[in-house]
Amino acid sequence: GTVQGFNDKLEAATGIRLDGGNPAVRSVMDVILANANGDRELRLVGHSQGGAIIAAALQEIRREHPEVDLSFVEVVTFGSFGTNFPEGPQYHHYVFSTDPIAHAGVFTHRTLAPRSLLRYYQNLTVLPPPFYTPDLLKYHELSLYEEYLPDFQEAERSGRFAGEKGAFIGATLMEHGVVDNLQFSLLGPFGMLL
Repeated sequence: GTVQGFNDKLEAATGIRLDGGNPAVRSVMDVILANANGDRELRLVGHSQGGAIIAAALQEIRREHPEVDLSFVEVVTFGSFGTNFPEGPQYHHYVFSTDPIAHAGVFTHRTLAPRSLLRYYQNLTVLPPPFYTPDLLKYHELSLYEEYLPDFQEAERSGRFAGEKGAFIGATLMEHGVVDNLQFSLLGPFGMLL
């Protein structure tokens, strides 16, 4: 749950785990290393904590096996709690502007490894929510991300960080070199400061 997610995030940023290790991170590492022979591509897909697990596995490979070329890996995340992804793989990060878990991942990341947020934002597509509900966790459900995947892909292809009604301020700040001062906001389509 929550503690494991923070440990996954801490491991991705620092290589340190407070709980002694995560079999899920090791399993993803094993899959990546088993496919590192260069003759095929590998797609990893993660939702929520799954994004943090993928990020931790990739960072551990960078630390333990720096000779491994990760360009054969494609990573797709939905509402990822993980944001500390290393150079090498191809990334597609999809987030609804009102997803509280994805935003918690960004804000906890600022203190762990703020410079890698730039890489995260360069591969991030944000859409406004398709409906309004006071239950913000509804915006984090995998089924909602799956339903709107074509919309995310279209926004990504068109080069927009957000849908026509959404606004994503953080990515613009990161694009303009505001890397060390990450005091940004996410403004949702309903005027909510997230």
